[in-house]
Amino acid sequence: MFKIIALISIVILPQYVLAFDSNPERRKDQYPTVPAYFMTPLPYSLPGIGDGFILMGNVSNVLGSTADLSIIQVTGDARGTIANGVEIPLYFKWLSLDFMYQNINKAAINNYSKRGMNNTTKDDFNIIELSLARTLDTTLNFEFYDKRLNFFYARSNSSHKIDALRDNKGNLIQNLNYEGSSQNDHFTTQLDLTDDHLDPRDGLRVSLTYKDHVDQDPDAARFYTLDYKVKAYFPMGDANTLVVNYFQSDAHVTSAGNLDPAAIRASLNANCAPTDAVCLQAEQELVAMFTNE
Repeated sequence: MFKIIALISIVILPQYVLAFDSNPERRKDQYPTVPAYFMTPLPYSLPGIGDGFILMGNVSNVLGSTADLSIIQVTGDARGTIANGVEIPLYFKWLSLDFMYQNINKAAINNYSKRGMNNTTKDDFNIIELSLARTLDTTLNFEFYDKRLNFFYARSNSSHKIDALRDNKGNLIQNLNYEGSSQNDHFTTQLDLTDDHLDPRDGLRVSLTYKDHVDQDPDAARFYTLDYKVKAYFPMGDANTLVVNYFQSDAHVTSAGNLDPAAIRASLNANCAPTDAVCLQAEQELVAMFTNE
């Protein structure tokens, strides 16, 4: 019931708010079409990943439209592609498409043994090595009243494969064989009563996002989140802006996941030797991470 009330209120309430004359005027065109582009190579050297080059390119306002396209091509020890598109027009100014695609064959994530800043050190982590990190995010943008009233529907699909667990210096602790995938749906309503959608300096912006989290793993929890965002912009002279930001996120579990450590440990396929204390400790920290999630 709470979800229904929240979603209805953010559709009806903006209609009344937009009627007030006190809303700041937009200080420039909200749909720029002046073309621009850039391209640059970037060398990289990252522990646990290797060396290589990244080629980054961007084209803004493609063919005189509002569409911005960018691509990152990764070569060397890590290989893959990251592509992003923003405001691709579908129907006049009312409907546009955003997308983000990532397909990387090598990635490393730091897994800290404890959360927070107390009783821990900067080196208190292991490295999770992945051979697959694939994501496709698509968003439909419904924008009205010069982008003052906005509705967004987004879908995110991701998959990953964990191959190994290493210590914080990159030394192999244990090979793993764990694959996972997830799918999320997002619904957002945003009321933008500022003087510019892209670069606000005066006004108020309010949004509410409903996100449904569905993991393909039958042992994973199912839940939804509600994110509340409020930003107020106050001009300070000719060149500065004071921004006051409020954010709150609530998670609501609809189906509890499997919290049995033995089942999670079995799915990781770590197969640590009974006498390998380093491997057993790293495995336990990984099990704890999945349990907390």
